[in-house]
Amino acid sequence: EKDKDISSVEKILIDFKRAGVARCEPVLIVGGGVITDLGGFASALYHRNTPYVMLCTSIVSGIDAGPSPRTCADGYGYKNIYGAYHPPVVTLTDRAFFKTL
Repeated sequence: EKDKDISSVEKILIDFKRAGVARCEPVLIVGGGVITDLGGFASALYHRNTPYVMLCTSIVSGIDAGPSPRTCADGYGYKNIYGAYHPPVVTLTDRAFFKTL
């Protein structure tokens, strides 16, 4: 989880801005537990609650981070010190995909 820090969230926010993401336009977040935590938290911060759709690619994201309303980032040596409650609009999890991991 070395990349699960607030600087990663800041990079995502800049990417959202450069891509022209609108407040009412859902963002697609594809990834595992760290990506779902960071992407969800960035969505919570961007224009105060930009909606997002989660496509889970790991067991952790499929059963824990993806469907959860808790989004977070680490900072100053503390785990999950930054956070918000911002659930995805929808979480897509294909359990058959997990067999390929």
